[in-house]
Amino acid sequence: MDQLAGTAQVQPNYAPVAHRVRAEATDNWDDTVAVQRFEKHGGRFLRGQAMLVGPRRVRVGETVFTASVGVVLATGSAPVRPPIPGLAGAGYWTNREAVEATEAPSWLIVLGGGAIGLELAQAFARFGSMVTVVEAADRLVRRSATSPASARSLTSPCTRLTSPPTTSSASPATPLTTPPPPARPGSTCARVARRCRRRAGLSSTAPATTG
Repeated sequence: MDQLAGTAQVQPNYAPVAHRVRAEATDNWDDTVAVQRFEKHGGRFLRGQAMLVGPRRVRVGETVFTASVGVVLATGSAPVRPPIPGLAGAGYWTNREAVEATEAPSWLIVLGGGAIGLELAQAFARFGSMVTVVEAADRLVRRSATSPASARSLTSPCTRLTSPPTTSSASPATPLTTPPPPARPGSTCARVARRCRRRAGLSSTAPATTG
């Protein structure tokens, strides 16, 4: 672009992304369209509590279904809230509230360096948020198979994700959640959080999300 028709500057804007996520991905947590798409391809959708009652047999309500090949258990998952005193009352984000956000916060602490936590951390960092990832284990994405070089790069107890500086004069986005109180003094989480905040140049509190 610079060589062909002048200079172009790209300014990150989370608002249209948030709108697209709500309109095309989560549909405001309404699964009607997803169910219709599934049924259009020949699937049968039922709502209710299911129970395995025999080999390849599942009971939903009073009806028993027999699978021709096998039964796939895909119950989904739920975020785990770290046992940090005061966190529940202070307010925090899970991955669901993070996806519902309409603008990127100016700073964010992500508790948990798993796949979802790192995905959200990278996404918000690319839209200008100052992000700190806190992981209690000795490396990030512990369950993922990585090369030795990648494993060494993920062993730091504090990973700071930032986006390149922009030329926008707009003020930083207002944090969208109440900062949680610090973890119990002396705990591993508290020590790692303090070290991360010092490296990132942050104050003692910041919005937190679990992932």
